Amino acid sequence: MNQRNLTRVLAVICIFAAFPLAFLTLPWLPGTVLEFVDLLRAPVWGTESFRVSREALLHHLELALSLYALGLLALGGFAAIAAKVLPRWGELLLWIMAAGTALSISNFWGPSISPKTDPTFIFIAVRIPLVIAAAAVIGAVVTLAGARLCPKAGQCIMRERPRK
Repeated sequence: MNQRNLTRVLAVICIFAAFPLAFLTLPWLPGTVLEFVDLLRAPVWGTESFRVSREALLHHLELALSLYALGLLALGGFAAIAAKVLPRWGELLLWIMAAGTALSISNFWGPSISPKTDPTFIFIAVRIPLVIAAAAVIGAVVTLAGARLCPKAGQCIMRERPRK
């Protein structure tokens, strides 16, 4: 299997792996946006502990919205990789961004896990993003190796063996 097809397969694997997480979390997106806007517009008054609590919640919502945006961008990028419409440097940047986003999603959900948390939720919210991150790292390495072996399109240092 050549480098172009391997990255295409990895992108499709990442898309399918992201479906359970997207199915679980995307319905919360409108509520997260509304809560963020309401909290941003709310007057800041009260005790110091109230203000600290408000700032912590605001930061948590900002992080959640950033992860939503990066996750959707990564899904679109995986589709672009699968369709082979990105240049190599674009693929490499997307693989790196997707790996960082997947690790951040796993770290985001990690603190909310308790002994009573459903194991399915743990698998979907924490383990699947780690699998996506691993696939993205492999995709970045394959893309980087392909760029080093084929510096210009059609001029590969290592050529495939002719078929008989």
